[in-house]
Amino acid sequence: LVDRVIVHSDSARDAVQETFGLPAKLIEVIPHGNYLDSYPPVRARADARAALGLPLDEKVFLCFGHIRAYKGVERLLDTFAAWPRTKVRLIIAGEPWNAELADQLTTLAARDPRVQLRLTFVPNQEMVDLFSACDVVVLPYLATLTSGAAVLAASMGRAFIAPALGAMRD
Repeated sequence: LVDRVIVHSDSARDAVQETFGLPAKLIEVIPHGNYLDSYPPVRARADARAALGLPLDEKVFLCFGHIRAYKGVERLLDTFAAWPRTKVRLIIAGEPWNAELADQLTTLAARDPRVQLRLTFVPNQEMVDLFSACDVVVLPYLATLTSGAAVLAASMGRAFIAPALGAMRD
């Protein structure tokens, strides 16, 4: 029923071809665009941390984006809780898919004072401050073909940790 299918990576092309049995000629790979000129510029880390009330002497990890079950945020909270390191902070920022997921994350995060939740839509300037303040972006996906959050992290000049899935591997 389609003339063309657009995907963001070679891995996504292969998955679509295998799943739906489409001929390769119907699938076009167009890389995910960046966000270089889409948001205000990043700020100095110290300024962003001051704006967010974060200390300068901690290593800050940011998990950002719409929160869905496949993104593995629950597993990230379990892993972070088991990490005995001090002077670290995990910020999870984004709007959960539903109230049940929000409640689950709130319960998991409550056991670790190093975790900060911002379970709501994040306005542009606050989003820029979060990326400016963090040291590393963490994207603990259980499954994915592409990630706007990974492209956003790269556009903001931040390193990210992600599994070797889909476009992350490519």
